[in-house]
Amino acid sequence: MNSEMSNEMKIIYKDYLQTEYGKKSLFHACRLRKEALVALKNGADFNNTARVKLNMLCKEITDRTQLVSITPIGLNSVCHENAGLFKKKCGFERKLGWNVTACRCGRRMGFELHSLNKKDGVLYDFTKDMCDETEKYFVELNTNMSVDVYKNMLGCPDVFFINKNCKCSFSQTTKPLEMSEEKLLGMIDMLENVRIYC
Repeated sequence: MNSEMSNEMKIIYKDYLQTEYGKKSLFHACRLRKEALVALKNGADFNNTARVKLNMLCKEITDRTQLVSITPIGLNSVCHENAGLFKKKCGFERKLGWNVTACRCGRRMGFELHSLNKKDGVLYDFTKDMCDETEKYFVELNTNMSVDVYKNMLGCPDVFFINKNCKCSFSQTTKPLEMSEEKLLGMIDMLENVRIYC
């Protein structure tokens, strides 16, 4: 992406932040960022990208996983809104999928629902990471499904993990759903092939 397009997107985003919805996104992003910084200062250890061991996952999952650089134009923690804005204003596709991160030993991989953008076959992540990561592994879903359909109509999880015998006693306050690779592949198949008629 060239610098002219990047500068245009920054202007579009700045204008968005002046809207009522943009102001709500700003408040939400700042609150979550502040909570993350306090947790890190107090010794929390979040999953991250560098610890991911893709070779521990089956080929069907790794074949659809890409490492995507982050171009931090949009606020943290509002990826679905960011991707929708850049679709509407800049002509990018909005793509739904999951970020993949891992614990200290790399054997407990977290999958978090995420939206980013795509243009001319290239994936772009315009959402600043809450913990300042510069790239993310992303499992893309080949669907135009909205986040609302994914979460509310189909009841799919926002966050889940695959545990490959984690040895680091990873703990966190919320316990996301544990999922097998087989169940994840079944969910991907369902999400990519479901047809919803209104």
